[in-house]
Amino acid sequence: MKIVAVSDIHGYVEKLREVLVKENDATMIVFCGDIAPYRRHPETLNFLNKLSLVVNHFNIEYIIAVPGNVDCIEHYERIVEPRFVYLHGKCRRVKDVLFIGLGGSTKTPFNTILEYSEDEIHNILQSIYMNCVVQNKNISKDELYILVTHVPPYNSACDRIPSGDNIGSKSIRRFIEHTKPALALCGHVHESRCIDQVGTTIIVNPGPLAKGFYSTIYVDKGRIEANLGRL
Repeated sequence: MKIVAVSDIHGYVEKLREVLVKENDATMIVFCGDIAPYRRHPETLNFLNKLSLVVNHFNIEYIIAVPGNVDCIEHYERIVEPRFVYLHGKCRRVKDVLFIGLGGSTKTPFNTILEYSEDEIHNILQSIYMNCVVQNKNISKDELYILVTHVPPYNSACDRIPSGDNIGSKSIRRFIEHTKPALALCGHVHESRCIDQVGTTIIVNPGPLAKGFYSTIYVDKGRIEANLGRL
């Protein structure tokens, strides 16, 4: 299975068409949030619909998505596209891989529309994990699962701003260390496009699609191979 991972589209939806022309054997898109332009969250639904129209021209079976901190979360809930998997606060099994998702970001100086405290992030992730893994027994310790968040884990190559400060989520990092997903996909920090590792977990921030950045992920028999791409 080949996944195209993108984040931080910020209105430049047509760039996804260019990516899919280039990566024409991909069958899944994972979108890590921020489709709306900055301070234009009322347009979230419009851009999500544009994304669906772009994808219609390609052999994409699923679009797995969480909202970013500049997106209107309710608009994601209104998408009726059958291939669209809204993942925020949920776990979903898609093509024999379990995905767990969390949108939004930690608190920012910019007072964007979808921000959470570290305690809120911790509680949401624990609730998903308990409901999905413990109570429903949906996955075993050895089963491959992928975590999809907008904000990166703290203190990784994926959350460093130009000042050198790390602005990722400490709760997400602890969750990764505890539950050990095979792969964690994120975005949010435009300057920290990277492939990194926390313990055994591969961490990928594909960089902003608005600037032509993306990532390809190959999943084959429990193996993960991640690569960074650009237009």
